[in-house]
Amino acid sequence: MRLFITHMQDFTPLEWPIISYRRQAVVERLCRNIGANEYLLYVASRKCPTPNMRGKILGFAKIKDRTVRTPAEKYVSSGKLDDGCLKNGSFKWPFGVLIGEAKMLIQPADAKLMIGPQYSKAPQGDFYILDDPKRANAIVELTCKAVDMDEAFKPPQ
Repeated sequence: MRLFITHMQDFTPLEWPIISYRRQAVVERLCRNIGANEYLLYVASRKCPTPNMRGKILGFAKIKDRTVRTPAEKYVSSGKLDDGCLKNGSFKWPFGVLIGEAKMLIQPADAKLMIGPQYSKAPQGDFYILDDPKRANAIVELTCKAVDMDEAFKPPQ
C-alpha cells in the first residue's frame, strides 16, 4: 500500500473540496500517479492556523476524477478565502483536482512519528509517496470519520 502525502495549512474538505497547488504540473503528476483506491494524506504544515495541530495528520482524500480545474478558487467557499490566499493579487493555488471522498481523523496523530524519515524531506508545494507498507498501514488504521462530500461547497453556475 502507498500513501500520497501533502503538507497543507488545513484540511476542510466541505469548504475547500479541491486539492490545489501552485503549479499545474504537480496536479497533473498527482492525477497520473495516484490510483483510484489510493489516498492523499493531509498533514498540517507550519502555517496551520491552529498551532497545536501543526505537524499532525488531519485526514485523507481521494480524487474525484483526473480533471485539472482552474481557477481552483472558484471551488472554494468564499468564507475560506482571505488575504493569506493571495500573492500579488492572485490566488496562490490556482490548479486543482476535486475531492471525491474525504475522511477526517478523530484524533489527529503526530505525522513525524508515523511517517518516519520521509517526513523531514517533504517538498513545499508538492506531494511525496510513502511506500513503506508497515507505516502506511498503521496510518490507514487510524480512526476516522467520513465526510459527506455531497454537502461540500459547489461553485455557482
